[in-house]
Amino acid sequence: TIFNAGTADAQQVPVEYRIERIPVDDGYGSYDINDLSMVVGGQRPDPSGSRVGYIYDYLGIVGAPRTVHSLDEWIPNLDGWSSAVCTGINDAGQVVGILQDTVDNTTIGKGFYLDLDIFSATPTPTWQYLPTPSNSTYFYGRRINNAGDVIVPVLQDGVRRAYLFKPTNYTPHDPATDYEVLTDPDTGSPLLLDSLSLTLNDSRQVVGKLGSREGFRLTPGVVLETIPFCMFDDIAINDSGTVAFTFRTEMASNKGKKTRQVNVAARFDIQGNVQLLNDQASNSFDINQSGDIGMSVLNSLYLHHSNTNEDVGYGLLSLDD
Repeated sequence: TIFNAGTADAQQVPVEYRIERIPVDDGYGSYDINDLSMVVGGQRPDPSGSRVGYIYDYLGIVGAPRTVHSLDEWIPNLDGWSSAVCTGINDAGQVVGILQDTVDNTTIGKGFYLDLDIFSATPTPTWQYLPTPSNSTYFYGRRINNAGDVIVPVLQDGVRRAYLFKPTNYTPHDPATDYEVLTDPDTGSPLLLDSLSLTLNDSRQVVGKLGSREGFRLTPGVVLETIPFCMFDDIAINDSGTVAFTFRTEMASNKGKKTRQVNVAARFDIQGNVQLLNDQASNSFDINQSGDIGMSVLNSLYLHHSNTNEDVGYGLLSLDD
C-alpha cells in the first residue's frame, strides 16, 4: 500500500498496486498497453530460437482472460519471416510492429499493421505490410494512436528518418504517396533522427530524439520544438502535448562541495518549459492522459502524480488511463 501525498493535515488515502507477471516464454519485453489492458511485446518460446510478437489479453477481449496470444495466430508462420515483435497497440485493438530476418549477416525488417476487429459482432482480424520507403530495408510500426495514425521509423540510405501512415486509408499503389515524411515545418527538410524510438499522441504530435542530447516535439506542418539535454530513448507524450523525458543536469554531491552530472526525470510542458520531477538520479519512461508520469528512482518504480506533484505509487512499466 502506497499512501497518497496531500496537504499536511489531509487524511492519507491508501493507493494499492499489484504487480502481475505476464506469462510469456522468455519474455523479451513489453512495449505498449491500451485502455483495455491489452499489452504487446515480444517473447522467445524456444530459448535458442527467434522472437515472436505477443498480445496479452488481460480482460478477455479476443478470447479467455489473462491469455497470451502469439502473433502467428493472425500472421501464419509470420509470412516467412524468422522473428517478430509487437511494439504498439491502440484502444481499438489495432497493433503495429516489425517482422525481421537476417540476410548476409544484416538484419532486415518490415513493418506490419494488424487490426483485431474487436468491436465487431463477428471479429475478422486482418493484417497488412506497411508501405516500403525507397532504398530502405529496415522500417517498422513503432506506435499507433487512436485515430489510426502509425509512426514508422525508417533506416534509409544509412540515415534515420520517419513517416506517418494511416493504414485504413491505404490501397496498394505508389508507396511514395502513401505516407507523410516527418519534416521541419520551417525548412521542409526531413528530420534526421538519432534514434528510431518514437511515439505520437492522438493529435499526431510526435516526440523522439534529434541528437545525442536533444529531443523534439513535432506538430506536423506547424512547429518543431527542441527538448534540451534529453538523455534516453524513453520519451513519451500524452494527448495534451505534455512530454515525459529524462533531463541531464548538474547537482550538488552529498557533501555539497562538488557538483556532478545526473539524469533526472522531467516534464516538458505545452509552453515549452522543463520541470524536474525530483532532486535525485531518476528517469521517466511514460505519461498518461492525466499527466501522471512513470519513472524509476534508485532501481525502484514510481508513479509521479501530476495533481500533487508527489511520487504516490510504483510498479507501473507502462500507463493506461
